[in-house]
Amino acid sequence: MAITTATQPQLNKSKAPADATPIPGPRPWPVLGAFGNLVPFFLDPIGMSNKLYKEYGDTFVLVRGGGTRLFSPYPQVPMTVFTRKPEHLHQMIQSENYEMYGAGGIFFPLENIPRKQALYRWAAGLWGVRGEEHRDHRRLLMPAFHKKRIESYHDDMVRITYDSITTWQLNDPHNIFEDMLNLARRIATKCLFGQESPNQDNAVAHKIEESYAIYSNPFTVFFQHDIPGTRYHRFLNLVWEIDDALPIWLLKNEKTPMQANRLMLFPC
Repeated sequence: MAITTATQPQLNKSKAPADATPIPGPRPWPVLGAFGNLVPFFLDPIGMSNKLYKEYGDTFVLVRGGGTRLFSPYPQVPMTVFTRKPEHLHQMIQSENYEMYGAGGIFFPLENIPRKQALYRWAAGLWGVRGEEHRDHRRLLMPAFHKKRIESYHDDMVRITYDSITTWQLNDPHNIFEDMLNLARRIATKCLFGQESPNQDNAVAHKIEESYAIYSNPFTVFFQHDIPGTRYHRFLNLVWEIDDALPIWLLKNEKTPMQANRLMLFPC
């Protein structure tokens, strides 16, 4: 599945034909408008996506008429389009107007507010670089995907996965998105930092895990006000703590290339 947010510059450069069929999708919510459509999506992205695929087919917009933004850093975007057609994905990545953005895009524009600048780096990874720099970063990551390195993650991934699903009970409903998010966080903490329960020596792992947990909460996304006591305020604090702690952690582990290369897999 691919999710893309059409931006105004893209539309200006490539206008649709006059007889083009509108992309199907649900109507905006009464009173709340397009904002109301975002709430159930953030609460259950996978479940909501599957529901809309069944209703509207392989390509649809999150809201008919547009007005939503998930990843794009542009403050005003016409629409958010979902597709699971390979030819659409190929067309997008081959386009000269195609740009990739990581999870932090929802918090853009960052303007010149110092407290927001670390969001340029949080959860960016390969999403945050373009052109030759992007290719250089991919080459740096290649050792981490060597067969022997992948094999070294295998036992931990299987054990942690088994440990997670053994808590499930028959006929007990689960939010698969939340379950997979929690599982991914546990595996990442173990594979990147070598720990399952972050301790004082490696508190950065706990901060990364907590930042993703807060990010996935709708209140963080929909109430972006840097006020003490809010989730967004706590999220920004964590992002800066991670930004400060990661260089120190890398210096401490510069003689252990296995962990250093693993850390490069983390999009932060």
